[in-house]
Amino acid sequence: MRKLYTTIIISIATLIILASSCDSNNPEGIPSYIQIDTAYFHAKFPNIQGSSSSKIVDVWVYVDNQIQGVYELPTVFPILKSGETNIVLRPGILMNGMLDTRIYYSFYDKYDPGTVKLVRGEITKIEPTFNYISPDFMTFAWIEDFENFSSSLKASNNSDTSVIIASGSESYEGNFSGKIVLENTNTYFEIKSSDSFTDIPYTGTAVYVELDFKVDTVMIVGLEAVYESSRIVQYPVIALNPKQDWTKIYISLTTEIGYFYDADYYNIYFSGGFIPSSSDDTIERKEFFIDNIKLVY
Repeated sequence: MRKLYTTIIISIATLIILASSCDSNNPEGIPSYIQIDTAYFHAKFPNIQGSSSSKIVDVWVYVDNQIQGVYELPTVFPILKSGETNIVLRPGILMNGMLDTRIYYSFYDKYDPGTVKLVRGEITKIEPTFNYISPDFMTFAWIEDFENFSSSLKASNNSDTSVIIASGSESYEGNFSGKIVLENTNTYFEIKSSDSFTDIPYTGTAVYVELDFKVDTVMIVGLEAVYESSRIVQYPVIALNPKQDWTKIYISLTTEIGYFYDADYYNIYFSGGFIPSSSDDTIERKEFFIDNIKLVY
């Protein structure tokens, strides 16, 4: 693997600051530094893995097989080592978009450039590119990127509108995205996966929905559990707040699948607006955009 790092000599002023915090008679106390500005992601097999969209916000850093720390990007951090040093990075995300649920994403493989030459008093810049873990160890149960000018989402009986295909400047990447419009007497939408999922693991194995979205008002993403008796339970997992710019989110379904482990099958659903109480109820125009839906476990 090509090593994507360079070395930058820090300024004299910075060295003076560093030296003031170290014993001047103990040069071994001067740290080396690593700088990481951005973490990239690339889906090696787009035909089965879909888009390369990602939102990596942290790096989990391991030095010589020991955890060094977790750093929010962009970052520069010290390491009390020099010379050839083994550095491994794992990509950190915000589970469910929450700042207090920072985890490393187990479906992204570690970045291992091998040994990196560290020099005391110097900054080594690393530009990691992450990939999905081997297809042998994860399942892409559903990918919807709307690029076939069609959709694997269908409106439920409660919905008074359905998903349409957005293109041109309205699409996120590629040629097309999904779009739902509420306006006037079309006050509520509820769309769900056309295919049902029967083999989602419920024993604590990580289950996620990846999604890019841009919405004018709150949109619910939920899990629908369907039982042999035709009983249907809808469980709202997360409420996505309005976003004027496209945003990536990783939604965990691990716990929710465990709640409904005995269901016969599952659907993923999206909903927004309100169910009208009378035919006179109306709503101002609201637009919801979605793209790159993935169900992975």
